[in-house]
Amino acid sequence: MRRLLTILAVSALSGPALAQFIMGFEPPIVADDAGILLTGQDGWYIPVAGSSDYNAYTYLNNALNVPQNPEGDNQFIGGLSLGGTAFARAQRDVDFGFADVIAISYDILARYDGTLPATQNLGSFSTNPFLAANPQTHACYNQLNTWVNLATADAWNARYLAFNAAGAMDAQPGREPGPEWSNLEVNVWYRLRTVIDFNQNRITEVSIQKVGGAVTTVQPVDYYLAGGQAGGLPRTTAVRFFAGGTTIGNLIAADNLRMEAASVPCPGDLDGDGDVDQSDLGILLSDYGCVSPPAPDCPGDADGDGDTDQSDLGILLGAYGAVCR
Repeated sequence: MRRLLTILAVSALSGPALAQFIMGFEPPIVADDAGILLTGQDGWYIPVAGSSDYNAYTYLNNALNVPQNPEGDNQFIGGLSLGGTAFARAQRDVDFGFADVIAISYDILARYDGTLPATQNLGSFSTNPFLAANPQTHACYNQLNTWVNLATADAWNARYLAFNAAGAMDAQPGREPGPEWSNLEVNVWYRLRTVIDFNQNRITEVSIQKVGGAVTTVQPVDYYLAGGQAGGLPRTTAVRFFAGGTTIGNLIAADNLRMEAASVPCPGDLDGDGDVDQSDLGILLSDYGCVSPPAPDCPGDADGDGDTDQSDLGILLGAYGAVCR
């Protein structure tokens, strides 16, 4: 069961302490079916003046008609854009110093409760400060959600506003990790997970799941945090949920926010020695063009699709220099 806000530090005999930040929006957060203002509760606040509020709701008989999260407890939060620039925002400061590699996951539900056509953007989750005018202030990223068709608002896409190696930010609507991030159902709970590695200053893994269903995981290439490959920016200091759009109706509900220390994936570590280096590149180049079958296996197959080709080379080069021991 996912319970109230829990901040845990677990000591390990063979290494530094691991920590996690878990919030299921249960008590001490106060909620009811009509919604109780989230601002002022347990560190949550409105980061931009003029924003509309997120509220805390009970699943039972809630005013938003949001269905029960299959893996939720009794409460969730929801934000509704009120049109114009009254976008719904909820932000909380978090100490990102507990680990160098952190997995951030949350459950979200999207829907349009206004008069069609809808307007972009549907909503987002971001690590902050993420400043549109100058995001290169902290090592941050934005997971942006957009409508597939504004005329119907009956399906949505989950995208990433990340940065390339040179530090240039993606243009909206951002990048799609895979087809599983497109044409998502409305009024259905999805779990999005992002692994960020501050040492590499990049997003090393993303996954998506219809809550209770199968998980799709991708190790993206060239998804950097602000600052690009060079890094050097301070760590992000907060998390934010957002519901946007210049018309009334874009709704984002959220539950089960988790931040946990994670291991460093090495998708290009072909020799299994815990890093991606010249040895792995040599394996891939000598195996280039392999197809299985007829070959029993392809040692250079970094993406697991049964052959060694340009896709595998891109994965290895994107991870080159990573140390995952």
